[in-house]
Amino acid sequence: MRYTLNKTLVEAGAECVALQLLRVDLPETFENQIVLTQVEVQKKTMKTYEQAAAVIRAEIEVEVSEYNKTIAGIVSYGNSYAYLIRQNATAIASRNVIDAESKAYRETMDKLGFNQEEMLKYIYYGSIMSSGRATLLFGVNQGLVNINTVP
Repeated sequence: MRYTLNKTLVEAGAECVALQLLRVDLPETFENQIVLTQVEVQKKTMKTYEQAAAVIRAEIEVEVSEYNKTIAGIVSYGNSYAYLIRQNATAIASRNVIDAESKAYRETMDKLGFNQEEMLKYIYYGSIMSSGRATLLFGVNQGLVNINTVP
């Protein structure tokens, strides 16, 4: 535009050094077309951002799923390890009880001078008496053991 203006001004001996347009009146159809073009550009840009956001949301969902899978594996491992620890503790406790009972029975045999058969009878009658539901009669030729099954 300045170039065209300078061609006319050179003939008159003048030159345009700078040009500033303060106002441009365009026909309404041009303005409407510019507005429509800008709206389309914004729609396209918005669609691009929406697609990028959808991709990011999908990636986040995948990561959350992977983390949940990892958490489930850790919890499962922890539960199985806790079960193993409980089982080992139960086994050790049972072994300690058996060892303590064995030691007590040996000491009882030694102090009372029982042989194996006498000790077995002692244990048997002791368990009957400790049940709380039995009656043991001594000094009867045909001994009777009555175990009440109803508490």
